[in-house]
Amino acid sequence: MPETPPTEQAITLRWAAVYIDLYGLYTGDEAFAASTGNALDVPAAIYQAANDGVLPSEFALPSIEAIERCKSRIITNPVAMDTIRTLSAHLNSDAVGAAAAAIEADPIDALAAWPDQPGVTQEVVTTALRALAQTLTDTGSPSAAA
Repeated sequence: MPETPPTEQAITLRWAAVYIDLYGLYTGDEAFAASTGNALDVPAAIYQAANDGVLPSEFALPSIEAIERCKSRIITNPVAMDTIRTLSAHLNSDAVGAAAAAIEADPIDALAAWPDQPGVTQEVVTTALRALAQTLTDTGSPSAAA
């Protein structure tokens, strides 16, 4: 169960949506952010929102070492990680079996891959972030949005 209050997660989700709207949605698989331009994937946008608007440049580096360092930064930021877990659980509430286990095992990778699914666009992503934020604000629980 996340320790970050739902209202703080809601703020983080809203800011993540703003960053994606401003910079674009990154869908590459070699980093968390574009090396040219400022496009962000979902975990990077959430991390930036939870980290007072700061995103280290290594999020755009296309190396396994950089990706692992960035994952470590995300994991050790409680607001970012709690928000990622809440969003991932909400989006994948219908997943069962191996799919559910994979999502639970690595919600960062699951959210990074979310825009690769058919029909998932920048607008779909930002709308979902804002909708969950509103639900968290209204009810204090992500389950009410399912």
